[in-house]
Amino acid sequence: MGQEVHRQGLIAHTTLQGNSVVAELNHCDDFAMAIFEMNLQMSYPDAHMVIAESKYKQLTTKTVKIHFSTPEDALHFVLSH
Repeated sequence: MGQEVHRQGLIAHTTLQGNSVVAELNHCDDFAMAIFEMNLQMSYPDAHMVIAESKYKQLTTKTVKIHFSTPEDALHFVLSH
């Protein structure tokens, strides 16, 4: 599933904030979001995220804040995405 997240070019930008990561997701439809959530749950079972949606013209971008149990997990997510 992680390969699918990369193939779709879903994650545009990530910002590390301690145990949390703010990720901007481009062209994120319901299917892409489901794949992203399943990948997150499989790789980081203790992580949880909050979704904020912003619409610019016809494109929809979503900003998610992902809370990890350790700063190491957050850093690993940023470096791998």
